[in-house]
Amino acid sequence: MARTQLHSALRQFRGLLEAEHLTQLSDARLLECFIHNRDERAFALLVERHGRLVWSACRQFLRHEQDVEDAYQAAFLVLVRRAASIRRGQTVACWLYRVASRIARKLDMDRIKRLRRETKALRALESPPDQDLTWRELQRLLEEELGRLPEKYQAPFVLCCLEGKSKSEAARQLGWKEGTVSSRLAQARKRLQQSLSRRGIALASVLSAADLLLHDKAAPAGLAHATIKAASWVLAGGATQNLLSPGVVALIEGAIKTMFVSKIKTTITVALTVCLAATGTVAMAWQRHSGVVPLNVELAGVFTTRDFDEPENRTPDQSAARAAKPTKNPWVGIASRETNAGPEVAVQFEDGHRRTYSASADSVLLSYMGDNCLGGHEVLSIDMDDTNRMLLRFDLPRGGRVKKAELLLARSQTPHPIPPKPITLSFHELKESWQENKATWNRQPAFEPRSTLTAQIDPANREYRIDVTALVRRVVEDGATNHGWLVRIDTPLATHDPKAGGAPAGWSCHGTEYVFALDDAVRLGGKHSCRIEGRAQDASSFAMMSQTIRADDYRGQRIRLSAHFKTEGLQGMATLWMRIDGDQGLLGIDKSIDEAVRGTLDWRPAHIVLDVPEESKTIRFAVLVEGAGKAWVDNLKLEAVDRSVPLTNALVRPAVTHERKPTLPRQPVNMDFE
Repeated sequence: MARTQLHSALRQFRGLLEAEHLTQLSDARLLECFIHNRDERAFALLVERHGRLVWSACRQFLRHEQDVEDAYQAAFLVLVRRAASIRRGQTVACWLYRVASRIARKLDMDRIKRLRRETKALRALESPPDQDLTWRELQRLLEEELGRLPEKYQAPFVLCCLEGKSKSEAARQLGWKEGTVSSRLAQARKRLQQSLSRRGIALASVLSAADLLLHDKAAPAGLAHATIKAASWVLAGGATQNLLSPGVVALIEGAIKTMFVSKIKTTITVALTVCLAATGTVAMAWQRHSGVVPLNVELAGVFTTRDFDEPENRTPDQSAARAAKPTKNPWVGIASRETNAGPEVAVQFEDGHRRTYSASADSVLLSYMGDNCLGGHEVLSIDMDDTNRMLLRFDLPRGGRVKKAELLLARSQTPHPIPPKPITLSFHELKESWQENKATWNRQPAFEPRSTLTAQIDPANREYRIDVTALVRRVVEDGATNHGWLVRIDTPLATHDPKAGGAPAGWSCHGTEYVFALDDAVRLGGKHSCRIEGRAQDASSFAMMSQTIRADDYRGQRIRLSAHFKTEGLQGMATLWMRIDGDQGLLGIDKSIDEAVRGTLDWRPAHIVLDVPEESKTIRFAVLVEGAGKAWVDNLKLEAVDRSVPLTNALVRPAVTHERKPTLPRQPVNMDFE
């Protein structure tokens, strides 16, 4: 009897020691213990460590609790089935986050398509739109940009920023020093901020949305326990149909099939790249070929993604056409912070001495990101349609005689489609001062409309040396005011004359394949409507007519943006779009997708209703037209409304306010196009 009790106590003691030992193991070792030793406690620890991350990743895409539970179970069970696919050096947390996000997104897309077929209306979705569309898009953007980072930056970001672990906990789990975690985490945040800012999104907005869900609700304890038992059953070779719901089984099989296809695709891509290198063929030329779809376009399924402002109802055929479309607007990338070879001016003086001046300020201006400041960006650019420009300023000396001055530019190492033949650049002297951290396309400094200098470059070269002697002499010898230069493609500047049917004053119009014109023949009320006409037969093209104002007069209120649309042969759709930003980034956003106007229709209303939080700084609103065809917009209004008017969508988060000098108008202008 005593011996039996002693053996029982020893077994319990050994169990405690083993359990304590397991908690000290890394994720990779725990997974190894489960797969090879079938130690269920090891898998339970993995679920305990990363269950909240997987649950929150699924919740940001899915509305219904049952869907979230199915995706949660599927993610962990795919881990059991595909543990060998985790590469050496890849963390389990990053792998689970990526797989859970893609499974949930695929499930959400399938459900929306099914409801559209059954009800023919997006409003058949049962849950309210609050905290839905925007958060799902932010989650998709984060997952996409995070996947582009090296694993050494992904791991600390996922553990610290998405799972909420401390740096010391992350260091222990990764087997790194805490200082290494800190430095790599800082680098990950910096890189993500840069990549997300190019899309008009602040990293703080994405993390805020993720943090709210991470701390909102954890996975039910019963679900976690059932998942652990199911994992042991699957590992033992049991049939999944006998233990799991059909929905979970379908998600597991779909994810594994997509991984298999992705692996084949990667193998083919590598093999093709080797073949191309062996034959001396340039891969970019292959991608530009109009009849070939690049292999790096994601296949339909779990890994399908779409742009933040891409229409939700794009068909697979349209998406494939967009992927296969050859690049129509090549551009020239200029290295700035990307390498040490940023813009420089080399000056040779007549007294014999030479000196090189690095740019004291530079910025890229993008028309399709009209309100986004990209000063200090790694890459400057100029494109063939004059939708990309760059600003340069050099602190040149006063006095002396200049013999020769050259502008030295290095082509960006970032892969991009370059023009196939030499191009001519146009240099315009700036007429006013500007700041690198404030200049945008919509707030670019005034410049001389007549170019001071033109120069031809061959985009295929790695370096460009441009003779700017005339420009430098104006500053050094003639004492001209030195605000710097605007550099663009040498094409006539666009002019908009309302009397000649040009675009309406006060609006920023973007879309190189579209015509914006006041129309007094087709209108709903007043003297004019605005006609937006797309002439290219391209389903992926779009036009935007926008304004950005200060939020001062609308803080703490509910606002409505409304308009009427009329269309003629519009292949895409016409919608309204609005977003609200604070100092820390996005606060609210919506697009009138439910009231989109397509085809040929008479005047139809559209509206967006959002709350303007007290910490709001700017309000940007726009008219969007996608695809070829014509659309007219009239009766535009932005107004405060009563709280009884229902919201169409909202994302509100706490934001830290900072006083800054207002530079935007307080009220919209020319809403009636008069």
